[in-house]
Amino acid sequence: MKKLTIGIILFLLLVAGAGYFFSGDDGDPLVRKLIEQGKTTDTLVTYDQNGQPQCDGLGVTHVPFGQIISTCGRSWYVTFWGTVITLKDDGGISGHISEAIAQDFQPVLLDRQVTNLPSDYYQAQAGSVYQFGDLFFVFVLQKNVNTPLLDLPADVQTKQSGVLVSGDKGAHWQSFLVYENPVMAGGLAFHVNPIGMFVKENRFFIDVEDGAGAGSGEGQLTRFVLSDDQTSWEIEGCYYYIQEVYDQVDGLWLLDPSDDCLSLTFTE
Repeated sequence: MKKLTIGIILFLLLVAGAGYFFSGDDGDPLVRKLIEQGKTTDTLVTYDQNGQPQCDGLGVTHVPFGQIISTCGRSWYVTFWGTVITLKDDGGISGHISEAIAQDFQPVLLDRQVTNLPSDYYQAQAGSVYQFGDLFFVFVLQKNVNTPLLDLPADVQTKQSGVLVSGDKGAHWQSFLVYENPVMAGGLAFHVNPIGMFVKENRFFIDVEDGAGAGSGEGQLTRFVLSDDQTSWEIEGCYYYIQEVYDQVDGLWLLDPSDDCLSLTFTE
């Protein structure tokens, strides 16, 4: 009986101590550290009229053996021993994409320019802009034989390109499908660019070509598809890229298969 009583007291002390250790608000350095440890790429941050990140405040819910910490549309389960587990994304990119797919939307190419790319990029890299539901996307390009980018200085080679997404009509941009450039294959360096995005059979696709057509518009195309939970990219297939075929109605499905796929290194 005495051992049982001691065990109960120790357990209560542990609960009380853990509750104190993890308690705090958005100004608590420990909570901020835990939130950083639980970062996820599947979060769409919105901004207020002053350009500041807009969050739903910090919520701390005490549960057995830990807490649920939530802020900026994200939630984590934090155990007593400090493990951080991502629970869900609330109102993130996946939700916006799922909603647009459910409404049978297609990405629409817009006649607009983007002049506020993040500082990691040159403004001359901004290419095609698409709208999909309430999301905006911009292609960030590299100079190659198919994409001259005449406004980009000849000696400039940036390290990343791909597709950025915005949830506030283009006021701010964040990574969506971003990869390191150039891509090495067979001892050669290829500067690869996105060339199209579309939805088919409730799946979201982005095509990336390797610019290996020596100016003829031909080369290799790799088709990436977003996973069903909208959190990762998979290769759907590889094709010989012929621009004249690709630009036809439904031409992107008429390309001949190829054995050469791009192996991209994705970045956050």
